[in-house]
This record gives sequence, structure tokens and C-alpha cells, in this order.
Amino acid sequence: MINKLMEAIRSALQGEFGEGMEVSIEDRPDKVQPCFFIQWVDTTSEPSPGKRYFRQNEFCVRYFPEDIDVQQECGAVADRMFWCLEYLTVANDTFRGTNMRCERKDSVLEFFVKYDCFLCRTENAAPMEGAKSEITMKGGD
Repeated sequence: MINKLMEAIRSALQGEFGEGMEVSIEDRPDKVQPCFFIQWVDTTSEPSPGKRYFRQNEFCVRYFPEDIDVQQECGAVADRMFWCLEYLTVANDTFRGTNMRCERKDSVLEFFVKYDCFLCRTENAAPMEGAKSEITMKGGD
């Protein structure tokens, strides 16, 4: 689920900022600015009734602006990120971003968002196709 959410974040950012904007999941020292870097921060999992689990997945999206007007650029990008990361679609399910916040550290914008969901554990039942059943009767008069 974590990788699917990161791909959905990447897709949402590229949809908002254009396909030409570099959006990376792996941090690289040779990045061309401006660009985004998506980092998975943590996941918590709590059991719920049945075979359900409540998962909270937190991500940090770092934006590396051009070196001109950093504060104004980071502010404008942050405003757009609040909108484009509010809802994500993953495998026909919609996830809503919560606990969204951002801050600027030095010349980098750090945008934090959580995507919460319930997951169900499914048991892998043995297929019955090859199973054979034999019934014998013991005779009694």
C-alpha cells in the first residue's frame, strides 16, 4: 500500500505541476531544480474488529525551488499542494489526506500529509478443484 500511495502522490503532483516537473521517490544528489522528492515517513497499524486493520501512512513531500524568490515560490507551491494532495485515487479507492502541514527549512519546502485506511486480511484458502472425497459405508444389517 505504501508504494501505491507514493505513486498516487507522484501522479497528483505531475497532474498539478505538469509532466515536465521532476517528481522522484528516490532522493538523488543530481536533481535539477525545481523538483519534488516524496519520502515515506512512517506507518502505524492498529487491529480492529474482525480481520481489519486501521493504517495511518505519513509522507513528506519536499519541494526544491529555483534559487530565485524562494519564499514566494514555496508559498505558491504549498497552496497548490494542499489542493492537489487532498484526495488520491489508488486502485479505484479514494484516500483523503489529513493532518496536512508544511514548513520551510532553509530553502526547501517540506509538506507533510497522512493517508489513513482500513485494510482487511484475507486468508488464502486452498483451492478445492483438485480435492477428492471418498465415502465408504460400513454395512450393518
